Amino acid sequence: MHRNLYASKLNEHLDFVYSKERGIGALMYQVLLPKQADAIRNARVILQQWDGVSPAQSESSTKVHLLVEELNKYL
Repeated sequence: MHRNLYASKLNEHLDFVYSKERGIGALMYQVLLPKQADAIRNARVILQQWDGVSPAQSESSTKVHLLVEELNKYL
């Protein structure tokens, strides 16, 4: 999906209109927070499936969950 379509796709699933306006980021955080544990668990599974494969070839796999886990230590 092209990034130009992100906002319209998000709007299909949110109870508010997504934008980059001030305050929406905090609202998005509150909406997504209850799903964070599942997202981290899913990311670990996907990353494990790509074990040994170069990052350039590991489509749909990132290590963002490691950053989120580290940042959560400071909340």
